[in-house]
Amino acid sequence: MRESDHHLPPALIEALLALNAGEDLPEGAIVFISRPDPRERLMQVFRQGLADGHRFFDVLGKHLTTAEQIVDALKADGRIEVRQTVELDPELAPYV
Repeated sequence: MRESDHHLPPALIEALLALNAGEDLPEGAIVFISRPDPRERLMQVFRQGLADGHRFFDVLGKHLTTAEQIVDALKADGRIEVRQTVELDPELAPYV
């Protein structure tokens, strides 16, 4: 493997070696590392939050129902409000 200024984490080197059955990579082999797109990771987090029942609102109180709307609201103002709805057993309502 060619040395570079960017050191690979040991776990990644082990994974690359495992893909090649533990042998050294062939001479001239090129390894490309594709880092995840930060925007796409942010979109995944918002989609997961929506799926988990979190509700997102912009600063004017508009309900944001998609990850794209949430990102647009953040771009517009930089703030959003997040709430989570919790369902209680109706028998517990008098005690809350």
